[in-house]
Amino acid sequence: MAQGKQFSAAIRVSSTWGTATTAVAGDKIPLLTSGAGGGAEEVPDSTASGNLWGDPSRAGNKRYAFPITCEGKYRGLEALIAVALGASGGTSTTVEAGANEHKFTPTSSTMRMGTYVEDKDVAVWEFDSFKVKSLTISGSRGGPVEVGAEIVCRNLLYGTGVNDTTTFASATLPSGALMFFSQGRFRMNTQGGATLATNIGIDAFSVTVTPGVDEDAFRADGVNSLVIAEPGRQANPTVTGSFSLDEYSANTYRALRDGLTPQKMEMLFTGTTLIGSTQYPLLRIQCPYIQIVNDDPTLTGPERVPESIEFKAFPVSTAPTGMTITTAIEVKVLSTLTTDPLTGNTA
Repeated sequence: MAQGKQFSAAIRVSSTWGTATTAVAGDKIPLLTSGAGGGAEEVPDSTASGNLWGDPSRAGNKRYAFPITCEGKYRGLEALIAVALGASGGTSTTVEAGANEHKFTPTSSTMRMGTYVEDKDVAVWEFDSFKVKSLTISGSRGGPVEVGAEIVCRNLLYGTGVNDTTTFASATLPSGALMFFSQGRFRMNTQGGATLATNIGIDAFSVTVTPGVDEDAFRADGVNSLVIAEPGRQANPTVTGSFSLDEYSANTYRALRDGLTPQKMEMLFTGTTLIGSTQYPLLRIQCPYIQIVNDDPTLTGPERVPESIEFKAFPVSTAPTGMTITTAIEVKVLSTLTTDPLTGNTA
């Protein structure tokens, strides 16, 4: 009998759509939930055949698109973030022995891909190629951070691909401390203002990157296959997010919303155990230009009225004071990973 604790999953960055890569030591992700599934679509046979009850359906295009959720840890999420943001290689550097910095930013032209493997105890499922439809990093007061993604996959093999029971036995989950929301620091101020310095106490936070992946790429490409062709970009990429306060007590964010006043923002999580001689693990999210697009304190009863603020992020031509980025978002990870997850090159 398969039970959740017996499941595990791994991600390995790849470069050719339809060609799987083999998961190795350190490739497992801290999986919490998975909707892995899908398959051939049922296509009803609508032929006027004289049969009142109808004729059996046919197997159509194979669709594999589903969500996964990972526990926020300071090590083990680098590959997923890298595939989602599509950052170019060469972004990994050694800060000191044991501590390596990885910066992930979206690009206009490059959409990364990987192989997703899930051991369901009964069998090893290999999705040979996938792209990320959306990536969400979120957390709320009193709990750990979570990293969720919706992924679009090409094809599924049950233990008959390059990843099977034997090879997957070598895949391991890297050691990484749990990332708690209470380890976070949220800062925001005017986009053209001084370096971010003042912490803002928030109750919850979420940011979502949507690359605009085409999940309906069943093209007549001469391959004569019912699996999805390599998805391109169907829509504009977006970065959206939200944060909430435990109490509506001023119209600060309402004013920012009404004026769509440009702001810059940072969310930083820092671990408590050294990974080098002086460095602690961290995950930092920076957006050099955001606009508050919604802030509606909602009455739900006699209790204290919370305030939930929604924003959108955009790229800039010049990095604001205290930042070096011009892309809509950058996710920086400081971890023990010694190679660039996109290229495999040593940091």
